[in-house]
Formats: sequence, C-alpha cells, structure tokens
Amino acid sequence: VYFKTRLQNLEWDAGEIAILRCEITNPGASVVWSRGDRVLESNNKYQLKQEGAIVKLIIYNLQGADSGEYICDTGYQKTSSMLTVQELEVTIVKVLNSCSVREG
Repeated sequence: VYFKTRLQNLEWDAGEIAILRCEITNPGASVVWSRGDRVLESNNKYQLKQEGAIVKLIIYNLQGADSGEYICDTGYQKTSSMLTVQELEVTIVKVLNSCSVREG
C-alpha cells in the first residue's frame, strides 16, 4: 500500500481543529498514525477516520504542545507532516487596581 497524496505541513491557531489527510492506493487498507514514538488511537483528543482511500487524523482543541511531526504509515511507506500551532496572543484590556483589605 502506497500513498497517492502525501501529508502536507500545516499551521493552525490554538483552540482550533486540525485535519491531516492523505490518500492511499488501496481503499480499506489499514494505516498507523503516530507522533514521535507514540502510536495514536481515537480518543477525545484524536479521531482516526478512513473514507475509502482517504485517511484522516483529526486533532481537537489544538494547543502549543500539539506542535510536532505526525506520521502516517502503511507498513510499506510513510508520510509525515509538521504541525505548527500558533498560541493566541493575550491582550490586557484593563490593568488591576491595588486595594487594601482588613482581615476578617
């Protein structure tokens, strides 16, 4: 099983959903998704989907810690994507005022 289309590098904002997708030559063939040495499984963070020859890894609620290399492996060939998650900028709209309080 080989890849017709490979994964692309992606850049997303924190809090969004990222979809990594590629196409394999044999519809229904199984693939293994991984990040580093860790094999990924469907859970509340990741969803692994296959629609015919299209395989997808959906990553929910992106955070900076999700940045890195994701790999799809058919057993014969691998493709990878570098995911970059941009943290949202924080803007202070009002500074806190000092105050004094009494105990009790």
